[in-house]
Amino acid sequence: MITIQSYGNAALKLHENGYTPIPIVPASKRPIISNWSSLKNEYDIIDKLSIEHPNAGVGILLSDLIVFDIDILDNNLSLLVKKIITNELDNTVERIGKFPKRALFYRRSGNEFRKQSSQIFNFEKGKAQLEILASGNQCIVFGTHPETKKPYQWIEDSLLDVHIKDLPSVNIKQVKNIITQAEILLRNQTELKEVIRPNIKTSINKPIKEHMLLSGKLENTNEPYAIAKIAGIKMCENYNIQYQTNYKCLMPCNSYGPNDNYDLNNSHFIAALIKKIFISKIKSKKYLEIWGSGKPKREVIFVDDIAMVCLFFMNKKTKETLINIGSGVDYSIETYAKKIMKYIDIKLKIKKNKKMPDGVKRKLLDISLAKSYGWKPQFNFNQGLDITVRDFKKNLR
Repeated sequence: MITIQSYGNAALKLHENGYTPIPIVPASKRPIISNWSSLKNEYDIIDKLSIEHPNAGVGILLSDLIVFDIDILDNNLSLLVKKIITNELDNTVERIGKFPKRALFYRRSGNEFRKQSSQIFNFEKGKAQLEILASGNQCIVFGTHPETKKPYQWIEDSLLDVHIKDLPSVNIKQVKNIITQAEILLRNQTELKEVIRPNIKTSINKPIKEHMLLSGKLENTNEPYAIAKIAGIKMCENYNIQYQTNYKCLMPCNSYGPNDNYDLNNSHFIAALIKKIFISKIKSKKYLEIWGSGKPKREVIFVDDIAMVCLFFMNKKTKETLINIGSGVDYSIETYAKKIMKYIDIKLKIKKNKKMPDGVKRKLLDISLAKSYGWKPQFNFNQGLDITVRDFKKNLR
């Protein structure tokens, strides 16, 4: 591991390797010379500066040289972002400043471009961001870090050992693609750390955000179904990262609407409730049996809204793979039964079969992400119920 070098003994070798070295105020990131951004990489100029500022730190003027600055204080995350970069561009020389922050150095190909940055994400250890330093920037390569008071370190080779022509190349398209992948990774990791796991009472009172997927134990009655869906979501998510596709997984809440099979055992629960209530009315029963306590809450969305949201997102470019789709409103099973009875104009006493499981206590999705792209549901429950009941009556004939 290579450590400290001064401007006096490194500048001419860096010049020889095709880099433009800038003298830096010791233990800072500030150039000594005011005209650093227009510094010419000519031998006489660099030699003169090395004599005038022998003990200065060393920066490099960027344009042909591009630096991926991984500004992340979580080592695991820093390494994951590094992997995204090296998978796309190949391995290169690496400099460590304030560990585990790291900088990777590449040679620009194609047109000149300015600094590019990811969004900033907040973690317990501080902010997380990927910055790509380019034309108009400089980067410290040797000297003392102003915060740690320790030398900058290089993993194996440094720019003193590698000519700029021998560095792996990068163009602006690759830069933008890497930023997109890094943002997906950091967003998922950041939001996962915000999830409160231990207190079930806390979590069930909050709408479920996309990042809460896999943040807790799967509910027993729903586990096989959940695992199958999660596998598909993760496959699409990783295709997007690896192959820059834009597959989207729309996660709807419970659906209802015409053309359900209205089967008491395997239809959606609104359809099953409608049929139960009609049977009770036809048979002049005085009660309606519902499973469990009737207290679990469910969100439902009308089937036409699901069809429309699929069309809406089909040609929509999104950064996210998983997007919640719902109505944004939930009621208890018992409340849904009462609403349907009121619509059909029948009064039945509700009988709760507590031998049957309740299932998940609450399922309300946070649909703010879908709304941020301009989508919103068009049907409220009463509108959808009217269409669904008329469809059921038509099928009774």
